Amino acid sequence: MNVQLRPALSNGKEAEAITGCPQVMQADWRRHGFMRRQDGPVRYSPIEVAEMTVRFSLSSCGLGPRMTLAIVPIAARGLLWHCLGKWEAYTPNAHDMGWWDRETFGQIQAAKQRRDDAAAQLLADPSESNRAALLASLDPILRLQLDELRLQLDELRLQLWEDWALPSVLPAPLLICFPDGSWCAHESFDVPYGEVRLGDPRGDGPIIVLDLHRLAETLLARLPRPLIHVEFVENAASPAAVVEASDVVTTR
Repeated sequence: MNVQLRPALSNGKEAEAITGCPQVMQADWRRHGFMRRQDGPVRYSPIEVAEMTVRFSLSSCGLGPRMTLAIVPIAARGLLWHCLGKWEAYTPNAHDMGWWDRETFGQIQAAKQRRDDAAAQLLADPSESNRAALLASLDPILRLQLDELRLQLDELRLQLWEDWALPSVLPAPLLICFPDGSWCAHESFDVPYGEVRLGDPRGDGPIIVLDLHRLAETLLARLPRPLIHVEFVENAASPAAVVEASDVVTTR
């Protein structure tokens, strides 16, 4: 049995609900070449939705589409990478995909909630007892099951990346844009900000930080349907993802 992956397409109204970008602005960006021009009903692929999300987020902070031509495609790939690392991005849900029976999947979800609760408690009070509670929040078997689930999601994500012929992604979740037009990706804002010295043009105005991991969670929560439809096909000719050429076109 092979896995076939089909990306969901979003129309203009759905894209507005997901990204916050009004349809009038979408049409203007298509007209000026910042987005792919389309004949007939508008349909956006997952990578185009990710690009629109990043472009609109930066535009809302004062960085127009001309200023972010180089940044948007790179950041959008990072955003999509974070999205595809979560089971919410796929349909049917993980417990319907033959990976786990429903009882086991329910145990995994409960274990994840215990871990999240323990992590929140540790953040509020970084005591040794809370640190120990976090370490003990998952029993070994469920921890292994979570690891296996993550590996399976990674396999799907890597398969899509290969089939879509997308290049590498940002090495860190934070996209940091400086007022002089430069930018970097980092795990923490403190390190690049600490390198800005008096008189450095990077410190001559507001610094914009996009957390691609959090942005991915927001995007997934707004989706009317998951980004990727998963099908299990008997005796399929190839395990490659089923992707229409128009689904993955991006413009520069």
